[in-house]
Amino acid sequence: METANINLNGILTELDIFFAGTSNEIHFSAFKQHPDYNSYKGRFNFIKVPYLLDYLEEEKIYLEQIEGLKDRSVLEPHTLSLVCLFSVMTRLRSSQAANYKDKKLSQIVMSLNPLEKALLLSDPGNLPDRFDSEAKSILKQSTEEIRNEYMNDDLYEGKFGISPRDIKRLLYTLTSSHKQITGVEVLECLNDLILKKSEYDFLNMSPQGDFHNPERFITLLGQYANDIFDRELRSALGLVDDRSYEDYLKKYITNIKAKIKNEKIFNSITGKYEEINDYYVLEFETNIELKENPEQYRSHLLSKLGAYSLDNPKKDIIYSEVFPELIESLKQSYRNEQKKVIANMAKNLVFFEAEKKGEEDPNQDIQTPLSEENRKQIQQTLNNLKNKYHYTENGALTLIKNIIKDRY
Repeated sequence: METANINLNGILTELDIFFAGTSNEIHFSAFKQHPDYNSYKGRFNFIKVPYLLDYLEEEKIYLEQIEGLKDRSVLEPHTLSLVCLFSVMTRLRSSQAANYKDKKLSQIVMSLNPLEKALLLSDPGNLPDRFDSEAKSILKQSTEEIRNEYMNDDLYEGKFGISPRDIKRLLYTLTSSHKQITGVEVLECLNDLILKKSEYDFLNMSPQGDFHNPERFITLLGQYANDIFDRELRSALGLVDDRSYEDYLKKYITNIKAKIKNEKIFNSITGKYEEINDYYVLEFETNIELKENPEQYRSHLLSKLGAYSLDNPKKDIIYSEVFPELIESLKQSYRNEQKKVIANMAKNLVFFEAEKKGEEDPNQDIQTPLSEENRKQIQQTLNNLKNKYHYTENGALTLIKNIIKDRY
């Protein structure tokens, strides 16, 4: 073999064949115990082919199968992503501080949960919102280092975990049982799967925080799916918060500063000085649900701003960085307003579904107290979810009911 020829019954024949073979880790480990292994080792090139750690690439494995099953079942948006994220999460390990020279990076990476790590490895721009800009920058620049952390370890990432063959079987089971498959059905199916410890080795690994912890995988995926649909539902209801919190906060600070100093405010558009806007100040403080004395609170904010300016003399003031708690209070206030709208829709949803069933069965004459205005609101929301995000009506209804149960 070393000379690229072989003797076949006295005939010296040149070899022009490239030999390739595959083995799983169990068989390969057994082969290493064979007396001839060292001889073979010098003649082989071994290439690790772990399970995928990129859920977006994992999705491509199943597209043909899904296309072939579309006549019997519809996968709603994000459904396949949830399945593939679960797959990748079963293949990951928690990072170790000893594997990183940079202390800041090690602290950041060790705080990642399996879902955050799976999203990062698939898209370096998909960074957790909980990190500040510096941490995000460090994380984004170090994605390859994180990906290769266990590359030379015996227990490398992708060596264990659920296989694509098992995921194909799971998808077939789902499409056999449901006409529309949403994240709700996926998580139910995964909850059943993780009970089968005798069938899957990865279910018997010792948990390390959230890693190797299938129950936590499903919890994290449920929260992730709800976050996505929550944003889509609010958009479909016309509840998108498009305000600039930086400008909103800056205007408030400008007004209270002028109020305390008994000054007027310069209008850069008209070029004139104007009186402060008391209504605006009151509205802002109502939105943040201010409970303490307004005068003392305003003085405290200006003192904090002054201290920040002294500590950062050459830095432009970004109010959202100086007062992050105010930004969060404003966002929470707006979310509470949105919740009222969604809660109102939740009360009417049962009547809407009853009317839909009545339309499908002409023998039923179902009367409900649902007003025309509320009926139109629900139908328009469903239409928006169909047209903008490509849900089916039944799939959208399933997810609306689920998120109302979980969050509202």
